[in-house]
Amino acid sequence: MYYPAGQFYEKMYIPDLGARVLSGEDILASNSGVSLKTNFKLPPRIHITKPSDSLVVSAEQIDITVQAFNQGGGIDEVRLFQNGKLLSGTSRGSSASTEDLDIDMNAVSKSITKTYHVTLTPGENVFRATAFNTERTESLPDDIHVTLKAAEATSNLYVLSVGINAYKNPKYILNYGKPDAAAFTSALVKRAGGIFKHIENIEVYDDKATRAGILEAFNKIIASAGPSDVFVFYYAGHGVMSEGNSTDPSQFYIVPQDVTQLYGNDPMLKSLAISATELRNLCAAIKAQKQVVIFDACQSGGAVDALAMRGAAEEKAMMQLSRSAGVVVLAATGTEQFATEFQELKHGVFTYALIEGLNSCSGSKDGKITIKELEAYVNDMVPELTKKYKGTAQYPNSSSRGMDFPLGVCE
Repeated sequence: MYYPAGQFYEKMYIPDLGARVLSGEDILASNSGVSLKTNFKLPPRIHITKPSDSLVVSAEQIDITVQAFNQGGGIDEVRLFQNGKLLSGTSRGSSASTEDLDIDMNAVSKSITKTYHVTLTPGENVFRATAFNTERTESLPDDIHVTLKAAEATSNLYVLSVGINAYKNPKYILNYGKPDAAAFTSALVKRAGGIFKHIENIEVYDDKATRAGILEAFNKIIASAGPSDVFVFYYAGHGVMSEGNSTDPSQFYIVPQDVTQLYGNDPMLKSLAISATELRNLCAAIKAQKQVVIFDACQSGGAVDALAMRGAAEEKAMMQLSRSAGVVVLAATGTEQFATEFQELKHGVFTYALIEGLNSCSGSKDGKITIKELEAYVNDMVPELTKKYKGTAQYPNSSSRGMDFPLGVCE
């Protein structure tokens, strides 16, 4: 059995210990006079028996049961930490009461069982149990994670979904823009219901998805969302990089329903479309500090660079928000690739992977679906799916910054 040096901290913390041991010196533990090399006694073995790991609960208070097994060195103390803080109820050097002492008559070992009544904090709670023998050698820890989902319901979720199939120019009609947006929104709302106090869902489809219609929806959220809320913007439709010139660099635009020329008409894009720079400013105006922006659009990878540009004060503030508050940008493709629709999947492949990630809870370790878990799932699945159905891998493009945060809970 291997024990990290940290397990001997209480009795063996001695300056220059490593160098002195390597030089051949037989170091005696301070105050004990015991040679570490010749008289080492095993620390207890610790196990959190109840509840199980990755438990998701609604009640704020639960019982944590810890069992320590004597491995020859005795049991001097049992400790339980919640999110790094020591809980009360530990007692060093005290003998266990009759009901706490469990003696296996068919074995030499003894065990002590302790039950702690704890109050959970919002979201994930990490419990770590350790125990010491009489020589103050610490056991290897045992950890579990318990998530209080009800306590997350202090914030609101704002979802703005834009999906376009029926473009004004028949050449640009898509098969799955609107169905992708509707299906993603449905999957997200289903999962998010367990952790948000209120879900405000705004869906803008087809002929409603003009520049004016999209900006109106943004302005509703700007007027309502608070700092503790979560904002998700999803767009499925055409996206295009403008041609640009020496004074007006090329940038990404999402293309509303009434744009009739994608290429060779930058003035039309400026008038009727919405640039990544405008989207960045709109997101900055929304007070929610946790934001996700998702593009399932041709050439949508160009938005990642545009959203991350520095320079103007507003852009710098957006990057600061991104780093500190967990703004995430997920895009279907790189700037030179094209988002792909497959009849077999009934969706664009990028959105299909998003929906599968939400519906299956794949990658979730604690009963929650976090944005970074969803990002990792999509980044793995999209190349596999596009290679399977198209023969060539398509790679999503993403910019994930700040802390991770949950979008929903598994059933």
